[in-house]
Amino acid sequence: MFVPLSVLEFRDRAETYFGEKVGVVDGEKRFTYRQFGERTHRLANALVELGVEAGDRVSFITYNTHQLLEAYYGVLEAGAVLNPINIRLTPKEMAYIVAMPARRSSSSTRTSSRWWRPWPRSCRPGPAS
Repeated sequence: MFVPLSVLEFRDRAETYFGEKVGVVDGEKRFTYRQFGERTHRLANALVELGVEAGDRVSFITYNTHQLLEAYYGVLEAGAVLNPINIRLTPKEMAYIVAMPARRSSSSTRTSSRWWRPWPRSCRPGPAS
């Protein structure tokens, strides 16, 4: 049976059929497909709660970590477009990219603490509405 899969359907299918298997490895950190799915759902809900709307661009400044992988799925689930910003750019180049029109929200990981803002604690797992 041929089943076309979008990126989010691919994630959901992995979560459903292989939920307890390790699906993401980032150094010492390991996440099952189910945990990965829950993390991306929480991110999507947080973005929606912050006011991100369909078509908005979300800038994300980080290294190649599990948080960036989660952003690719969570931002898409929220209906927005991910704008990953290379951590190796100069502050001036980053500021230029972030200041471009259509930017609605920005985030990074704690590794760049001057850019980082925590997500609201009220976010719960589940698909964004």
